[in-house]
Amino acid sequence: MPLSGEDYVEHTQSGMLPKQVKQMKQGLIRPQSKLDLHNMTVDQAETAFLNFLNRSKKNKLRALLIVHGKGLQSSSPYPILKNEVVRWLKGHGNVLAFCSAQPKDGGRGAVYVLLKRG
Repeated sequence: MPLSGEDYVEHTQSGMLPKQVKQMKQGLIRPQSKLDLHNMTVDQAETAFLNFLNRSKKNKLRALLIVHGKGLQSSSPYPILKNEVVRWLKGHGNVLAFCSAQPKDGGRGAVYVLLKRG
């Protein structure tokens, strides 16, 4: 079943400290870089997503914000980019954790992402 625009998302790899997870959920780990996928096709968004994660890793950034939107302008009954971003994040080897953002950073239309060190 696809996620709705208002669904909360969260995923963590094993080894993540509970304190870090809590800080991420509360928006206390400030994003060092942001990617906004609004108005992109799935193909454009996937290319931008991969480039963003690769560039962030290369520049040793760990805390990111990805804005995918809630699909309110979509002709689909569910938010296509939100569902794709969650799938991409779960499958990316450098992602340690992610969760829906706080309202000030986009709420359920965005995710905080923590990348692995090194």
